[in-house]
Amino acid sequence: ELSGINNLLNGSRIYLFDLNDKEATNLGVDSFFVNNQIFEKIKPVSFSAFVKNYSTRSVDNSVASLFINGKRSAQQSFSASAGQSIKLNFETTLADTGLVEAYVELEDDDINQDNKRFTCFYVPDKINVLILTDNPGDAQFIKLALNNAGSQTFSISENYASQIASLNLLKYNAIILIGQDIMSGGNKLLNYLESGNGIILMPGSKSSIASMRSLFETLTLPPPSVFIGLQNSSKNSAGFGKVDLQNPLFKDIFENNSKLKIDSPEIFYYAKINPGISGKTIISMNDNSAFLSEYKIGAGKILVFNSAPVLSSGTFPLKSLFAPLVNKSVLYIS
Repeated sequence: ELSGINNLLNGSRIYLFDLNDKEATNLGVDSFFVNNQIFEKIKPVSFSAFVKNYSTRSVDNSVASLFINGKRSAQQSFSASAGQSIKLNFETTLADTGLVEAYVELEDDDINQDNKRFTCFYVPDKINVLILTDNPGDAQFIKLALNNAGSQTFSISENYASQIASLNLLKYNAIILIGQDIMSGGNKLLNYLESGNGIILMPGSKSSIASMRSLFETLTLPPPSVFIGLQNSSKNSAGFGKVDLQNPLFKDIFENNSKLKIDSPEIFYYAKINPGISGKTIISMNDNSAFLSEYKIGAGKILVFNSAPVLSSGTFPLKSLFAPLVNKSVLYIS
């Protein structure tokens, strides 16, 4: 039995606290986590910590501090009754890129070993984006959006989708595929996704429903059923239905998401996509199909737009939502 205990304690540290018969005052940080799913330099980031009062008496006006890379970035005072667990929220602005270490720390009390808890996350300084197209002109508005992204730097490379077999996809943090003329490159894209990377998928101006179905099936996505509408014709245009404003893609785009009504573009020509149980709809059409949907593939994720980012398919590239949504989408999948 002693040998079993010795093996169990091997490498462990044991602390003895001599409290001289006094009742210990002890607050502890039970958990600490970052709330953001998208990180941008010079943009807000929020954290939450659960702090518990392990004492048998109340603690008033204690202080918790948030540190980013060793620098105090925020703090707040709090009170907790005996045995109470409370949630503290912090918000600060990111000034650093790369691997960022964050921790929350409480004031000293009788037992300090549980007063601090860490987390870390990666903030890219530059995001390498590969744009693949059947027709280079289809990427015009996408490139304009990425080249005017404010504090975020995107390094853009372009190739024909048909050349995917000769490319090292792992050089890129995100891929935007506009079109489906990828020859035999579908499995290469699937491996890229399953390895934890991200893709934004859009129809091209010359995409066929057959080519889209073939690619979607290779990527294990529910295939579109049909193209609806006419290119270059607003006669029977469609528009947005519901928008999930709680999705991370919309964080910080608008000041007050709860009361926002998004100005819908006119969509002339789009593929009818129903994510079913394999994905989720972020923006729906007024026929309840998905304008923008998200899917998890292995360790990666893919965002699917139902319409080409060109004016022959609709007015979406002209709307104020277009550029920030494109930028946020690339940040999200990368």
